Amino acid sequence: MCSSFLKMARFVENDTTLTVAPLFHIAGLAILTLPILFKGGTVIIEDEFKATEVLGYITDKKVTCLFLVPFMWLMLVQLPGFYQRDLSVLRFGISAGSKCTSHINGKLQEKGIPFFRGIRYDRSGSGCHDGYL
Repeated sequence: MCSSFLKMARFVENDTTLTVAPLFHIAGLAILTLPILFKGGTVIIEDEFKATEVLGYITDKKVTCLFLVPFMWLMLVQLPGFYQRDLSVLRFGISAGSKCTSHINGKLQEKGIPFFRGIRYDRSGSGCHDGYL
């Protein structure tokens, strides 16, 4: 999966991701964490998800690519102040693990954040997404 993401996504060495998904899940490890490390980027690892802290990381630590499961994205877009924050540093968001609603996609697109929904990620390294990275 890492090699397929390296080929599809245009990661650069100044990309930064925040990893809050468990690393024992393939999505937490292989969607952004390893590909960004392989390209020489920065990976920030937190041991738990706190929506307010994630929002702060995006702006304060200049997170450029972010993977969250749908429920995490929902908590993020529902935060008071979400619309007031400048999130222009975030090049794209990606989600997998369960179906992500069009509501979340719409909220992120309103902020100008390209959003991709991954499907069928498994330990074999296969998976796909609904758009071009």
